Amino acid sequence: GPGVKNSIADVLPILSKMLENMKAQPLHLCHRLDKETTGLMVLARSEEAAEQIRLLFKTRQVEKMTLAPNYCLAPEDGKVLKIRKKRDAESAVTRFRVLGSSSACSLLELQPITGVKHQIRVHLAYGLGCPVLGDHKYSHWSKLAPQKLPEITLRRLKLAQSKARHVPLHLHALRLSLPLRQRVELFCKPPPFFQKTLKKLQLDVANE
Repeated sequence: GPGVKNSIADVLPILSKMLENMKAQPLHLCHRLDKETTGLMVLARSEEAAEQIRLLFKTRQVEKMTLAPNYCLAPEDGKVLKIRKKRDAESAVTRFRVLGSSSACSLLELQPITGVKHQIRVHLAYGLGCPVLGDHKYSHWSKLAPQKLPEITLRRLKLAQSKARHVPLHLHALRLSLPLRQRVELFCKPPPFFQKTLKKLQLDVANE
């Protein structure tokens, strides 16, 4: 996206050659992930296929599931969040359920129904008051500052508050379901640093 020095689009020509051969045509990006978000990315071999998949995302036909630990206990499952960052901003909707909780953290599975920028991060921070772990952008209402973590979370992570600024964003695109000729189900397990954090916080996510 704008302002990102090294984006996935920059490496698509190299990636296509690694997957095919030196004469391979570049792959085509079908959608985007927020900066620092890990997980699934859908690429297409042709522009025609990419356009078809982009239309599915644009018309909200793709089911998306995202995984996020947050540093306080979330309320009941299945709630639908609706919130605007500003009065004149576009409305956004997110469903969520609690996968697990410990004394230090909750682990949520989230399904964004709409596709507003930073939707999940805003909903958790301002809708539930439970920012995503490592989200230093939306952890405070009126200032940009490192996330302030509860003492028990810091102990589990073996971290001093002064080092909290180095905790990366723990937001992972876990599953995608695309309604093509046959429904295509995609899954990407969290990266090692994410799994390590879940283990420290005593939060387990089932392997698919």
